[in-house]
Amino acid sequence: MSDFGYTDAVLLTDEVGEPHWRLGTFPSGDGLGVMVGWTVENPEGGVPTSVAHALVRAMARYGRITFARSIEPLGEGDSWRMNGEDALARRAILSQGAWRRLLFGGASTVPLLSTRHEDAALELFGDPYFQWWNASQFALVSRPPEVPPPLGSPLPSELFEDNWAEAIGPLRAAGVEIVMRSGVDGDVCGLAFGSREIRNDFESVLEAAAAEFGLVVIAVSCADFGQILSDAANLSG
Repeated sequence: MSDFGYTDAVLLTDEVGEPHWRLGTFPSGDGLGVMVGWTVENPEGGVPTSVAHALVRAMARYGRITFARSIEPLGEGDSWRMNGEDALARRAILSQGAWRRLLFGGASTVPLLSTRHEDAALELFGDPYFQWWNASQFALVSRPPEVPPPLGSPLPSELFEDNWAEAIGPLRAAGVEIVMRSGVDGDVCGLAFGSREIRNDFESVLEAAAAEFGLVVIAVSCADFGQILSDAANLSG
């Protein structure tokens, strides 16, 4: 793959680079934001299976995963309704920007699933309404993992806006330590962390999870990030 030679890799970069990544005002330069890409071929499009499993396993090992989920059954109110170890709820959200179109029938609520189970969390990549490929999905990773996060209502409107990474500030009180948001065509994603220590801990967990699926995690510059992904796409094409 040109001069870089990275295969079966999960790439991390601290810089968001060009606007075409569709990660908005992604935090850079302070260690609290990471853009993630991968060089794994996936002829069917979307997130490659190994990458999806590695990301979800890392999040599930770190904490509890909460994400927008449109598939039945759904929660009916602000309070979490337990479904086994999982929890369901609808949370109000005050979104006035472009992402307003995502709200069901104009309603200002978002259905959420909170889970520790990897199989359930994998649904975040394929939700038919909150589409990962359309930069319309997020995931919150919280601690303690035993209980769903006590999210306030309304949710921060930033979750569906270009400044999505700023949502982690008001969510910290609910135990949310990581926010993940999908980027352009679902081929990249962004991670925002509550602290540099949280980032370091999560990256260690991610490296171990990735290795279990035959992947290596590599930190690169933003320029190399784009070039490597371009080379990988050309090679697979």
